[in-house]
Amino acid sequence: MYRRPAFFALLVAAMVLGAPTGFAAPRDAAATKKIDEAINNLYLATQFDKAEALLKGVIDACEDRCSPQVKGRAWMYIGIVRGSGKQDLGGAQEAFSQAVALDPSVKLDDALATPQTHQAFAAATGAPAPAAATKAAPATEAPAAAGAGGAVPGNMECTPNVKEVEAQRPIPVACTTDEPAVKVTLRYMPFGGETWQQVTMTKKGEYWQGEIPCADTGVNGKLKFYVQAKDKDGEELDSFGSKKQASEIQIVGRTDAEPPSYPGQAAPAKCMDASACPEDMIGTPACPGTKKSSKGSGTLCESTSDCDSGLFCLPNDSGGRTCQSAPSCETAADCPSGAACTNGTCDVENMSAPFKKNWLGLHFAADFAFLSGSNVCTRGSSFDCYYAGGHPYTGTPVQNQGGNLNGGAAPGTVRLLLSYERVIWRNLAGEVRAGFAFNGGPKAPDGTSFLPIHLELRAKYWFGRDVFSKKGFRPYGYLGGGIAQVDAKLTVTVYDPVSNPAQPTPQLDAYRKFGQSFISFGVGAMYAFAPTHGLVLNVGAMYLFPASGLVLEPTLGYEIGF
Repeated sequence: MYRRPAFFALLVAAMVLGAPTGFAAPRDAAATKKIDEAINNLYLATQFDKAEALLKGVIDACEDRCSPQVKGRAWMYIGIVRGSGKQDLGGAQEAFSQAVALDPSVKLDDALATPQTHQAFAAATGAPAPAAATKAAPATEAPAAAGAGGAVPGNMECTPNVKEVEAQRPIPVACTTDEPAVKVTLRYMPFGGETWQQVTMTKKGEYWQGEIPCADTGVNGKLKFYVQAKDKDGEELDSFGSKKQASEIQIVGRTDAEPPSYPGQAAPAKCMDASACPEDMIGTPACPGTKKSSKGSGTLCESTSDCDSGLFCLPNDSGGRTCQSAPSCETAADCPSGAACTNGTCDVENMSAPFKKNWLGLHFAADFAFLSGSNVCTRGSSFDCYYAGGHPYTGTPVQNQGGNLNGGAAPGTVRLLLSYERVIWRNLAGEVRAGFAFNGGPKAPDGTSFLPIHLELRAKYWFGRDVFSKKGFRPYGYLGGGIAQVDAKLTVTVYDPVSNPAQPTPQLDAYRKFGQSFISFGVGAMYAFAPTHGLVLNVGAMYLFPASGLVLEPTLGYEIGF
């Protein structure tokens, strides 16, 4: 009956003796977090001194409460900072020696170690350096050869002139041509890829420049590329290589070759694999080359700007749109509607994205007229004057006391309008607006009543490419005309002791009635919350006749495409 307590005593003793494995390093978790912070936040932002200071601070704070493995890892990263960051290979070897003394099994972070840092680590551990780290390679290589035919065809001259590039580095490509090109396109295929990706190059000085993103240089192997220059009609003028004889660059894990760059510029930073980056740092300078809200191949999209570099938002078989590579083709019939087949690839970059051609809207408008004049309540004036109750004033004011207006914007009628717009071709549209006006003035002394009908035709031009297929800001300008009347009023004081002996200086409402025909012009913009609907602000002017005058008319509305 006493064996069970004895058994438990032995069990507790075993747990206590085994405690160093599980409980002797209470600061490991905090130290590991700080080590990651030093590398991801500081080292990758090239703040090398701060990174080393934080790593040393971690080691000092550990005292005897961190495991040797964690402290060895901190010394290993100090070696990375000194060797790969500061180019202090002696200091790096010293740090690696400290790391190995604490943890003989410590491993070097290959993704951050340069070939020279690999050699310093090998010297500290006594192990041979990897072959790639000791390989001597000239800083500048001969031009890249074509896959099977030697020099690439074409008269364009392009860089980079290297045979190999370190993985996860962007590859800037710069080309010159003597031809009057208006469009130059870089096409490339990563190792293992099935379709050619394309990048539209931009002209900067004498060079056409474009970049193969690091998202497509993460796999070791041959990357192929070629460049085409075209005129305004899409005819090829010049080239560097072709689909069948493309230039090749070997993507490798490590190389002594200088990283590629645009002529006269520094090489862009190496990118980090998003999977190796803390989630909250994706898309920040601590994780160069990563995108926070990127969409890879096959993900749903609304426009090409939603997709990763090199992908396009294209129709899929289910009737939706997904991020895809530009399809291969033999004729235009193999391509999405509106895309041409150029050199075996659908030119989807210049294809008009599908959009809604019919738009319905509801708008509220307010009219503001500019009124001025003297003796506006005398006979023969272009104004009509009324008492407060709406009864016409028919008296004869004292000379020069018939009501004077110094000018200013007067609020007038307001309008509720329905609109229908039809997109005729890409950016050009026609619109009809119809509705009613309210707040018109009293019936004129000659018996003419206010015309409440508003009918307007507009021609509109929307600014931007594929403007109807994107979310966001869509500006436009317009010119139109139609039928409408605008009434506006200001209060004036007249002196008429004959007609008004009890009130020799009455206050009258002086109305100016404009219309009933007009021409209109102005600008506006839609903020599209989605490609199919948005809020519309319009700032326009109407010039009315035969009762002539200029009226400003801001409107606010909402439109839906179908």
